[in-house]
Amino acid sequence: MSPSRMTVVLTLCISLLLLVQGPTGLAAPDVFAGVVCFMQTSPAIYAAAAVRVAVGIVLLQAASTSRLPIFLRILGGVLTLFVGRQFAEVILAWWSSHGSALVRLFAAISLGLGLVTAYAVAPKPRNA
Repeated sequence: MSPSRMTVVLTLCISLLLLVQGPTGLAAPDVFAGVVCFMQTSPAIYAAAAVRVAVGIVLLQAASTSRLPIFLRILGGVLTLFVGRQFAEVILAWWSSHGSALVRLFAAISLGLGLVTAYAVAPKPRNA
């Protein structure tokens, strides 16, 4: 498998993760918030950081051959640079003070990001 094809497959896996997060958070916001809270514990936070950096790199790599390169560059850069422990603590505080409606909003955003990410790297239709 070529490196560019592997990047597309990895990016589709990332979009699948986002697509799973969305309905989970919409249907069970307490589970969604619990996972985010768990990811802030000592061993999990290091794994989450490594995954976040890897996801950012894959998205940045996929951008050059995608339908939406600017979207993937922004998403990959934001994930890599700005989403971290402090961001998660702020989000968890918002969620605890505003309830499940805000958790569901973030889950819906995750679902939307997953859909757009999948579209960005999906093969372009061939002209007949």
